Amino acid sequence: MAETLSSLFESIKENRIKPSKSKGVTVDEHYYYSKKIASYLKDFNVSGITFLEIRCGNCILAMNSETQLGGEVIGLDKWTEMPTDTEVKEYLVVSKSGVSMVEALEPFPFRDSSFDVIYALLVFYTMKREQRELVLSEVRRTLRSNGYFVLADVYTMRKVRNEVGLKEVFYAQDQGVYVSIFRKP
Repeated sequence: MAETLSSLFESIKENRIKPSKSKGVTVDEHYYYSKKIASYLKDFNVSGITFLEIRCGNCILAMNSETQLGGEVIGLDKWTEMPTDTEVKEYLVVSKSGVSMVEALEPFPFRDSSFDVIYALLVFYTMKREQRELVLSEVRRTLRSNGYFVLADVYTMRKVRNEVGLKEVFYAQDQGVYVSIFRKP
């Protein structure tokens, strides 16, 4: 049976986790796509390594990665809107999650070649071109050789795939969202 996605109102009402973005992305959508991304990464035998989620919001993708793939998972965001840093930490504690949170944006506060997998779920559509360029340069800097960058965003952002600067090894489209996986040589 196909999974169905709720409206934003139903999502807020039904889930204890508030949506991290108010631009129409529901908690259910975050859960749905985070499960998809984890399954795609399993196909690449990615597990037990270091992950970074860019602009993690309420850390749903990070928590799903931790659960399904293991390893060290870090969520990176600046909690200036909802949910707050304190609220996200409470969600992680309630979920018994080991996701580490770093409150910062660009440039990333990490050394070169720090991560095996970096992903961004439904965030690039909120960025201006200059900011996307900065984020992508930070992805290339902090991603290890043979590491993966997962870009999942609304279909209208598909041209961003050409801006990444890494080799695309996987592409899928699902319910108006594309998921591209890139590999750093």
